[in-house]
Amino acid sequence: MNVVTTDSNHGRKIYPNLAGEIVLTGIDQLWVADITYIRLLTEFVYLAVVLDAFPRRVISWALRAGPQCVMA
Repeated sequence: MNVVTTDSNHGRKIYPNLAGEIVLTGIDQLWVADITYIRLLTEFVYLAVVLDAFPRRVISWALRAGPQCVMA
């Protein structure tokens, strides 16, 4: 089974990667975020993570039963 979670074949606007040209020289210059789901035996949980892109350090994360993650 091949699971695909990103569908770029649609009619909506696709935004450019604005971070692709940045040369990072230190912390707090670029933060990146992602959300994914994790399958458990009886349900899915959602993990949201914010990373500092230079040291690849986790700034914040949240794990919730629904996709409405709130991070502080």
